[in-house]
Amino acid sequence: LRRLDIAHNRPAELPEALGHLPALTDFLYLADNHLEHLPPSFTLLARLRYLNLSDNPLRALPERIGEMRELIELRATGLPITHLPESLGDLHALRELVLDGLPLRALPAAIGRLGALRALSLRGCRLTALPDALGALPQLRHLDLRANPLTRLPEALLGAPALEKLDLRWTHTLVPPPWLETLAARGCLVYR
Repeated sequence: LRRLDIAHNRPAELPEALGHLPALTDFLYLADNHLEHLPPSFTLLARLRYLNLSDNPLRALPERIGEMRELIELRATGLPITHLPESLGDLHALRELVLDGLPLRALPAAIGRLGALRALSLRGCRLTALPDALGALPQLRHLDLRANPLTRLPEALLGAPALEKLDLRWTHTLVPPPWLETLAARGCLVYR
């Protein structure tokens, strides 16, 4: 079993045996169910590459999610999660992280360790500020911050050399810093 899609089936829990499927490597789609927690064995899916947990009442991502080191894409939208585990920074293969609609007020600085990250979507969260660590992401190309109550942006974003698109639409609380012009001048599309 290399792929498993049980999205839209409404289970309230997953069996402990799920983590003991060593060949489950391609994708696991768990979106739109009634999952409030994941079994302890979940992070044993260390070779899994694509994971979608969106639209579940999950209260937290597993503290040991960083052990899923081959994850390339993680989608966790519309969850009632208010903080992210520090181990998220150990997902060194992660290229796309989509956390739209989470009631996050802050991001862990560990997010700056996601060296392969190309796209980060935080649309509709509750972020008022961002960590300077985002500027340390060498591959980050797309950063979606739409509809957040941001009051400031870290100037460290100038240090993200690959940034091509910064979406700030519907961030009415943000006074655009002057250095955004520098970012735009080097070819980054800045949407306001």
